[in-house]
Amino acid sequence: MPSPRPDPLTRGLFALFALGVGGTLADLLFEQHWKEWTQWPPLVLLALGLLAVVWHAVEGSAASRRGIAIASWAFVPSALAGWFFHLRANVEWARDDAPDLSGWPLIKDTIFGTLPTLAPGAMLYLGLIGLLYVRSHSTAHRSDTHS
Repeated sequence: MPSPRPDPLTRGLFALFALGVGGTLADLLFEQHWKEWTQWPPLVLLALGLLAVVWHAVEGSAASRRGIAIASWAFVPSALAGWFFHLRANVEWARDDAPDLSGWPLIKDTIFGTLPTLAPGAMLYLGLIGLLYVRSHSTAHRSDTHS
């Protein structure tokens, strides 16, 4: 028996995930986020996430939902790595401009530096939305089959 159509909230979570993955991948491509090896992981993960989205939109199977779950779990540590690399680069650039910089001026230049400090948080946000979608879908499906 085919699985029932998910409720509007679950469909909305999937739409947010799909738009977020596609939009973030497009943004990173427009920004040419591939010049160093440390910039490649989010591109690869987002491309895989987009493949999972397309697979799930076409098939809607439990396996395709697992693909979304795997991509979503991978997004979470990539956000932490992105924060590390953005902050590290901002510290290096701040010290290049003023080698004796320390304390609050260094912290301020690091947080408000050339690379956007909070941008990698998009990966965390997308990972959490993807996991909420998978959880919401499986909870709705479980309650329909036990009714």
